[in-house]
Amino acid sequence: MQGAASEGKFYSTKDWSFVAERLAGENWFLCGECAGFADPILAAGLTLAQTGARHLAYTIIALERGKLAPDWLKRHYDETQRKRIGQHIRFADFWYTANGVFTDVKEHTSRIAADTGLELEPDLAFQWLGTGGFMNDNPFFASIGEYNITAIKQVMQMFLGKPSEWAIGLNNVFKLNLEGAKRGFVPILHEGRIIQEPCWEREGRILPGVGIFKILTDILSTEHRAEFINRELQSRMVGLFPDPAQSVDAALQCLEAMIQEGWVVASHHPKMPLLPYRTGHETEGMHRNWDGALPNVTVAAALRSASQFTEFVVPS
Repeated sequence: MQGAASEGKFYSTKDWSFVAERLAGENWFLCGECAGFADPILAAGLTLAQTGARHLAYTIIALERGKLAPDWLKRHYDETQRKRIGQHIRFADFWYTANGVFTDVKEHTSRIAADTGLELEPDLAFQWLGTGGFMNDNPFFASIGEYNITAIKQVMQMFLGKPSEWAIGLNNVFKLNLEGAKRGFVPILHEGRIIQEPCWEREGRILPGVGIFKILTDILSTEHRAEFINRELQSRMVGLFPDPAQSVDAALQCLEAMIQEGWVVASHHPKMPLLPYRTGHETEGMHRNWDGALPNVTVAAALRSASQFTEFVVPS
């Protein structure tokens, strides 16, 4: 405190969440709570710190190896971590706005709602929570802030008292939409190395060309019908998860994310069957350790599935 003088004033704040404008620069990075802090409503502090530290460790190692573009590595670290922290800030905003039993914060929540534009209807709230990108967070799963879609919808259901609708449960025709998308690359963190895999990019959103998203994109490039899609998933998802039903459920969550982000246009045909799906449990997918989500052999298989990434022709 040497050389400092007190202003003699007191300041207070009701919202201590923040995220830095930039997390990487020349010879420096921000990680953990100096990068950002989200209201600990869902106890995400250590999850954010550890996933950020893991990504940063991979990034530093890749920079030292010198085989990948430094700007690309830094950009993906910066964007991924800021979006993760920002997403948890949105979770907290939703929590305070939706939870009417906390009468002492009602005044505060009304200001949050006005500032964020949150409308407390399940589908609108879900879309608002997902504006950070369901596939920007992890290229293998549909998630935001390390929460899968089932967990997000279940938390919303608990607060709002009514279930969120699933687009995959209401529709049975699914058309791939890559219009205006450009080819790009997404980083895969695997066994101490960052692997550069292909993706589609459009308006800040990412469609990975790897794993489940690659399988879905392949299927949808040739067929639209729910019945056919389900049959293909039953066949192609074998071995990705220990439980075959879990494999298909994960794929359907990814399809839901692709619909929400505009990569798939969904509609309903009255004479066609719907997709089978289940919503899981409200705690499913919360604070997952993605390193342990699948065995290494499965991650390797998912990476191999991207090796034939090609230009897709969308059926008319």
